[in-house]
Amino acid sequence: MVVHVAIYPWLPFGHVNPFIQLSNRLALHGFNISFLATRDNIPKIQPLRRFPDQIQIVALDLPLPPTQIATRTDSDPHPDSPVFKLTQLLRATDSLQAQVETALSQLKPEIVVYEFAQYIPSIAHALGIKAVFYGVTSATAIAYHFVPACSDQQDFTHPPVGFPPTGVALRGHEARQLLFAFIAPDGLLSLHQRVVMAMKDADMIILKTCAEMENKYCDYISEQYKKPVVMAGPGLNDEPQTDTLDERWARWLDQFPAGSVLYCSFGSEDILSKEQLRELLLGLEESGVPFMAVLKYPDGMTQDEALPEGLVERVKERALIHSGWVQQQLILEHKAVGGYLCHAGFGSLAEAVASGRQLVLLPQKGDQFLNARLMSTDLKVGVEVERRDEDGWFTRQSVCKAVRSVMVEKEGPVGKEVRTNNFRLKELLLNKDLKSSYVDQMVQKLRDLVVIKEVKQA
Repeated sequence: MVVHVAIYPWLPFGHVNPFIQLSNRLALHGFNISFLATRDNIPKIQPLRRFPDQIQIVALDLPLPPTQIATRTDSDPHPDSPVFKLTQLLRATDSLQAQVETALSQLKPEIVVYEFAQYIPSIAHALGIKAVFYGVTSATAIAYHFVPACSDQQDFTHPPVGFPPTGVALRGHEARQLLFAFIAPDGLLSLHQRVVMAMKDADMIILKTCAEMENKYCDYISEQYKKPVVMAGPGLNDEPQTDTLDERWARWLDQFPAGSVLYCSFGSEDILSKEQLRELLLGLEESGVPFMAVLKYPDGMTQDEALPEGLVERVKERALIHSGWVQQQLILEHKAVGGYLCHAGFGSLAEAVASGRQLVLLPQKGDQFLNARLMSTDLKVGVEVERRDEDGWFTRQSVCKAVRSVMVEKEGPVGKEVRTNNFRLKELLLNKDLKSSYVDQMVQKLRDLVVIKEVKQA
């Protein structure tokens, strides 16, 4: 029997991409996929489909681009604030509800897989479709602030009741920032309300993780929602790699010994202030480690305006600083790269460990704080840059210390422990039998859902 699955990711492309990988894996196992996507994301999705004949794209039309959707966020009206950006996304998600309902009624899939759209389960169940929540952030982050035990009245520097005793916790400035998930601006449901509803009403919860990293957090989520949690594996990118690294970057990296270069990037969304960018780069300079930094400059500044005066000239023999898109996966796989300083986006952490790269973590927002704590405090496979508790400020000295602890002082107490744990996790993540067992289990659980549905209908 060929199972037809509708896929409906949340709108930001950082959430869309893991759903494309999921679609490719399901198509490989004989599923037919209808991928619901807004028109602005379709050009980016099309080339990533490994099985275009089995993965049909269904276009959704936003009434307005997210940046033009009217919002009234009296508590925080600045367009660069987390609340303002989140409100735009929530309103855009709600504006697609009628189109998604029409699409599902016409497509008639057996299963719909979704993330933060809380209205999907009720629509799906009315149409006789099974609803499956697929979480692409860490189970640690979901367990910490997206379970029923959470409340906007709690002190988020302490985990919710029953949370595994792992030492994972938020600091003062992080806890204050995460309160935005509980804000319900202009009558909208808050992000917390949406995620809890989306998971509570699902027929199945699937998380993009593995027991080797987050078993205890998945168990806690299962207890909170009173239903099993299926682990899909860490979602390592096993797509065939046909590209080669751009000659400009390859030529520069080729001049350094294996494992000696630190690659630094904060993704496509996170932008440091000029002051923090200065501390970061001066800390990298002070470390003495060769580095390649791919950064976005604040407020449309040029490189000359954003960077510390004289820095480029001082480090020109051992550093490359660039603003713009690069082939990040290929750079991380280059033999000269030994470390990765990043914002702790969950999608890239397992990839970096599997590539044998040492992690230096500098989280900026949201789930990144808990992802960083998972890797540094619980699994001890990376180090965090030390920061002030009250406001999150970090110094060049703290950047230098963190970088040197894993890139230079390899036999020191921190470097030795982190490298040992990092290598052990790498071996687990690269175990092909282990990876395939997670995917096979997920596929079987989805097939079982359809069988259960058919038995009930009979």
